[in-house]
Amino acid sequence: MLDSDKLYGLIGDRIRQIRETQTPRMSQGDLARILGLQRTSVTNIELGKQKPTVDTLLRLCEHFALEIDAIVPKLHEISLVQARSVVVGGKAQEVGAKTANLLSSLRPSSRDRR
Repeated sequence: MLDSDKLYGLIGDRIRQIRETQTPRMSQGDLARILGLQRTSVTNIELGKQKPTVDTLLRLCEHFALEIDAIVPKLHEISLVQARSVVVGGKAQEVGAKTANLLSSLRPSSRDRR
């Protein structure tokens, strides 16, 4: 399951970093003009309060010659599911919490082994 707040927070942080690393430093108004947005929209996107459209993200990538993965985080960075280690076939494996719980329920309990 995705953590939408974290997703848009990370996207906003990355957009702000891209804008601020320009020489000379680019203002939110300048970026807004490039993207065809209002300055307040850029502010809200950078704060994670507004969801940028795919079109906006691609315009940003086009202007700065970036790939989309420079802006959109990897799935594991925004997942609510925490990986858990389980032993399968004698080897430790990282799996999601649901899978770990399912595997635990399939193991015989100590009472069943008597």
